[in-house]
Amino acid sequence: MRIVVHLHSILQRKTPQGLQRRLEEEISEGSTVLDLIKHLEIDIDPDDLLLAVNGRMAKLDQILHNDDDVHLMLPISGGGYLLNNKYICWIYADNQETHY
Repeated sequence: MRIVVHLHSILQRKTPQGLQRRLEEEISEGSTVLDLIKHLEIDIDPDDLLLAVNGRMAKLDQILHNDDDVHLMLPISGGGYLLNNKYICWIYADNQETHY
């Protein structure tokens, strides 16, 4: 069956054409979200991902159906502050902190 997968943040795939955020994958009937994550060979603990199927939060054991729309995301936090008339923001994702 065909599943549309949206990869967010560091989950995006690097290709010669640039970052790939949307994939169309063929997986077996009766596959779960966890099976899809394994199929994609994502090297992050599945329990650390936020999952959505067809716009609704999902669990790893949810069974997928043909043409489902799956979003795989990492929890992200961030913030900002004004310092010397310059706005400084930070983003924290996947145990890595970045400042802008």
